[in-house]
Parts: sequence; C-alpha cells; structure tokens
Amino acid sequence: MTRYFALIAAVLAVFAVSPALSQALERTRPHASLSPEMVVRIQMEALGTNDEPYSDRGIEITWGFASPDNRIFTGPLDRFKAMIHGATYGPMLNHNSVEYENLRVDGPRA
Repeated sequence: MTRYFALIAAVLAVFAVSPALSQALERTRPHASLSPEMVVRIQMEALGTNDEPYSDRGIEITWGFASPDNRIFTGPLDRFKAMIHGATYGPMLNHNSVEYENLRVDGPRA
C-alpha cells in the first residue's frame, strides 16, 4: 500500500492540460482510456479537494482506483479512510500544490 501512494505522490508525469486531460479529470472511476498519468492526476486532484462537495469524497475516488488485491489489504472503505487520515498519508489531503515529475513506463508498470 505504501508503494501505491508513493507512486501517486512522487512518480507523477509532467504534461500540459489538454482537452483530453480536462475530460479525464472529470472521471471518478477507472476507465481503459485513462493513461497512468491521468489516473495519478485524477487521484491527486481528488485528494487535494478531499472534502468537496462532501467529506472524504477525494478518498472515495482514490479507493475507486485501488486494485481488488489492494482493497482486500487496506479495506473496507472506512478502514482505508482512517489510514489516509493518518500521519503517513494525511499530508496529501487538501494539499496546496503538487509537483509532477517525469514518469517512467516499463511495460505494464509505471
């Protein structure tokens, strides 16, 4: 789980906001059309506005992108929320800014 959020927080890609990205950021669930970069941006945007329009919506969006194995390990959702509110991941909630760096893709891994 730590690697999952480390990926979200640190291994992010730089690319301009395009119409495709704008549309992708409106998504709140996984979709085959989303690139790894878009998935990370969607989750970071959600965590940055975690309590809009209601409490913990950003965490719920992030949970929606978790793999089935990850959900077994970190779930149920209430347990996942408590973990994200903890000291390790809490700084990602309602953050002021995010820095996106170059993303390395190696086959099915990013």
